[in-house]
Amino acid sequence: MLIKPPADHAATAADAIHQLNHTTLTPGDRWEEPDDAYQVIGSLNQMAGGVNQALGQVWMLLSGLAGGGHLHSDRDTLDTDLTATLTALGTARDAADQLTTALSNAHSAAGHLGLQDDDTEDFPCGESGCLCYCPGGHVCGCDCPRCPYCQQHPEYCDCDE
Repeated sequence: MLIKPPADHAATAADAIHQLNHTTLTPGDRWEEPDDAYQVIGSLNQMAGGVNQALGQVWMLLSGLAGGGHLHSDRDTLDTDLTATLTALGTARDAADQLTTALSNAHSAAGHLGLQDDDTEDFPCGESGCLCYCPGGHVCGCDCPRCPYCQQHPEYCDCDE
């Protein structure tokens, strides 16, 4: 069985986060309800816990290689470079721990959220559970100021006044 190198798995994880960022830019199919957010938060929480473990394993690899005298620095500053690397990995692990805790809290809290059972007439676009937003971050139907001529939000108005 061919095993992918760890760097390939890390690249796949980075690509998955990149794809997640693109698919969550705007509400749409399967990204429109609180449960969708709950599921994403839960998966990100698992990812954060895994990142902590992976960083620890990177730390152990480098420490072991250094202890065995197998490392060098292309700047001839091995001690400085190794210490900086291991210290930064420790800081990253601490940050991953904080992220895991925060995501766990967010996941627990998001589990209590749900959509209101509103009438479709309450939404200008006519869709029940509409998630259309104005540039001010309000749900559609908001009373943000609009241009009297084109009815656009000021950020999108091209009228000459």
